[in-house]
Amino acid sequence: MLFRATLGLLAISGLGLAFPLGSSSSDVDPQALEEFNVMLTDWLEKTDPTNITVTLGPGMPTLEEVGYKIEDYFDPDWRVAHGLHEPRRGFTSMAVAEVLARRSDALDSRSEGKLHKRAYCNEGNTIQADLLACWGTHDILRSYDTLNCVARGANTMTGFLVYSYTEGSYTGQCAAWGKPAWPLNYAASYCRDVAAGMQWTFQNCPNEGCRRAQRPIFCKFTGDNTAAGNGNLQLRVDGDRVKG
Repeated sequence: MLFRATLGLLAISGLGLAFPLGSSSSDVDPQALEEFNVMLTDWLEKTDPTNITVTLGPGMPTLEEVGYKIEDYFDPDWRVAHGLHEPRRGFTSMAVAEVLARRSDALDSRSEGKLHKRAYCNEGNTIQADLLACWGTHDILRSYDTLNCVARGANTMTGFLVYSYTEGSYTGQCAAWGKPAWPLNYAASYCRDVAAGMQWTFQNCPNEGCRRAQRPIFCKFTGDNTAAGNGNLQLRVDGDRVKG
C-alpha cells in the first residue's frame, strides 16, 4: 500500500512567506528555515513516489478511502491547500514554524507547554527513526485531520502507521504509535493532534547537525510525547514496523 501527506494563516507582505496566526517571522530561526527548505525542496522534486511505502495500523483508513493519492503529497498547490509546508510556494506551515522556532531551551526542555509535560527522548532506544520519514508520517496524520487515531488495550502500543522510503540501498523509516495512559483501555485523538504531538520529538530529539543536514539526512532518533490536548493518548515515534 502506497501513500504520503491545515491552519489559519497570516501573509507577511514582501517576504514571500506565510505564518500561522499567533506566530510571526521573528519566531522562526531563519537559517534553520532556509536549510530545511533546501532539504524539503530537494526531497519533493527528486523523490520517486513509487519508492514510498506506508503500512497502516488496525482501523486506519487507506489514502484511497479518504480521497487522496501519493502523488498529491508532491504537488505544491495541494500541499498548501492542506496546510503542509511548501517552500516552492513560500508557505511555512504551523508545524515547521513550531519545530524551527528560536527557543533558548529548544534542545533541553522537557516541561514546556501542553505538548511537553510528558515528553522525552529515548537516546538509548536502538529502534531509531529517520527524520525525513517522520516528516512524511507527520504529513499523513496531519492530512487525516479530524479522523480519529485510536489506541486500545491497557499499556498496549497500537501502531497508527509506518512510513518508509528507499534511496539506493538505504531505507529510511518512521513509525507512529499510541497507547492509552494507565490504567485506561481506550484513548483517541484527532490524527492532526497526533501529528502535533510528534513535532516535539522533531525539535528536541535529533541533534543539531542531524536536523540541519542536507539530503540524504539518514538522521536517527526516537521520542515520546502525548497527543495535543490529550494526555490520555501517549505517543511514541521510532523506526519499528507497525504491527496490526
